[in-house]
Amino acid sequence: MSKSRLDKKHSTGSANITQGTRSKQIDLVSLVTNSIRERILDGTHPAGSTLPAQGELALTYNVSRNVIREAMRDLQSLGMVEVSQGRYPQVKHIDTEASVNAFSIMLAHCDGSMWHIMESRVPLEIQVATLAAERATPEDLKKISHAMDVMEETDDPQTLSECDQAFHCSLARAAGNPLLQTMVDTLSGLQCQFMQEAHQREGITRAAISEHHRIFEAVENHDEKAAGQAMLQHLEAVLRRLPKRPQDDSKP
Repeated sequence: MSKSRLDKKHSTGSANITQGTRSKQIDLVSLVTNSIRERILDGTHPAGSTLPAQGELALTYNVSRNVIREAMRDLQSLGMVEVSQGRYPQVKHIDTEASVNAFSIMLAHCDGSMWHIMESRVPLEIQVATLAAERATPEDLKKISHAMDVMEETDDPQTLSECDQAFHCSLARAAGNPLLQTMVDTLSGLQCQFMQEAHQREGITRAAISEHHRIFEAVENHDEKAAGQAMLQHLEAVLRRLPKRPQDDSKP
């Protein structure tokens, strides 16, 4: 065999070894990340607690410190831990910022639009309003009412947008389902800019407040059917206020 062919064979073999080693490390990082993630979700590592040192985690999972560092970066990108120099990683409290960021990226890749977000919220928030009418406590009602009161007292678009979001998020909390709450927080968070722009248009704020009042009255009266219907009417009105649907762009 010629020297050039031998060199080529050796080079290819080295590349395969390197690639195999890298793939194995990625697999280990994924395994460690998923394991720690599950421990956070099941409460083994509750919010606010600190994770063990990297060396201890490396011994626990029988991996290198580099694998642990990569796993911590993945968990940090998921918004589950906070990593800072000279301190043990800390489990973060629930924060929708990470999910909003992740959803934004997903929407960009799948050509999702504000219309698609709003369309997704319709069945979700009808369920939220129905459950809120069944489960809302006096404290829940006070928070929902406060969001409406502030909307009526301000003409600042940003404040109006924040109160609009607070109204829907307070309803979700009143529904008593943490998963629904997270979903509403995330989807409404994605729409903050749109809501701010919407509240700059004449008549939108008055209409939204009126629609919110109908939802609140049904929830306050614990009328589940009326609450779901009022939410449907509100979201249908919001859809009508949006620009034309994406598929309409292709129509002549």
